[in-house]
Amino acid sequence: PAKLRYLDANRQQLVGRVALVGGKLRLVASYMSADEMRPGESPAQRLRDRVLDTGDDEPESIIWSGVYSAKAMVGAWIGAAAATLILPLLLAATALRSNQTTWLILGILLAGLWLWLIGTAVYRKLSNFYELTSQRLKHREGILFRKANRIELIDIDDVSYRQGPIQAVMGLGTITIQSSDTSHPNLDMVGIADVKQIADKIDDARRAERRKRGLHIETV
Repeated sequence: PAKLRYLDANRQQLVGRVALVGGKLRLVASYMSADEMRPGESPAQRLRDRVLDTGDDEPESIIWSGVYSAKAMVGAWIGAAAATLILPLLLAATALRSNQTTWLILGILLAGLWLWLIGTAVYRKLSNFYELTSQRLKHREGILFRKANRIELIDIDDVSYRQGPIQAVMGLGTITIQSSDTSHPNLDMVGIADVKQIADKIDDARRAERRKRGLHIETV
């Protein structure tokens, strides 16, 4: 098992604990002065109090905010446009071209397709909102019945993104957040424009928050 040592240096002690983060054992450590030590407290409690107290009085600034981009449905838009152009041509080449009922049914189907696509894009855009601050990643979903979640940046373990071929050309994609947050351990941010830049912003903010709170994470 891993052993923790508490080192005295300039009236400071290194307080640490071993935690399972992302499937790996990691050592979470923080320097504390001797004046901060309270009798009867365990090292784990001293570290937890230090983490929770650090930076709480600092103003929380907004780094980025965004919503679902309708351009993420580019494949569906292209498919609907192709159907709108090709199906009437195919119908005109058949014996049913003079049947007005057939044309009416085709028109209703195409109109329903476009209404469904537009409605889906509007719903996704209005029902998902993301905000990255200097301390948290906030996610709100829903229109009439809304649910809000927030993930502390120091709880985020990994930030990644994925793209399809068309999305890569347009700079779109899905960002996946893996964290130790119990309510939202995995969060998929779908349809994010400038996905690489936003993923980098989240990762940079995570690293900055951990440095600010004096946490040093090393793989054991």
